[in-house]
Amino acid sequence: MALDRLTPPFRIKPHDAAFQVVDANGATVCWVHYDERDLIGTGFGDRLTRKGALRVATWIRRLPELVK
Repeated sequence: MALDRLTPPFRIKPHDAAFQVVDANGATVCWVHYDERDLIGTGFGDRLTRKGALRVATWIRRLPELVK
């Protein structure tokens, strides 16, 4: 979905193991998933933590402001 089809402001809705970024009309902009489990030695060490996922979701939420 193109950014110009979404209605600012965007907001972040927390869910279990993910953050959903939605526009003013409730349309989903994106999902940012995270995993807090200890994944050392499993080959999945590149997953986002909750803090990292919230940081990414916050930047996505700010996209309409940054584009102006």
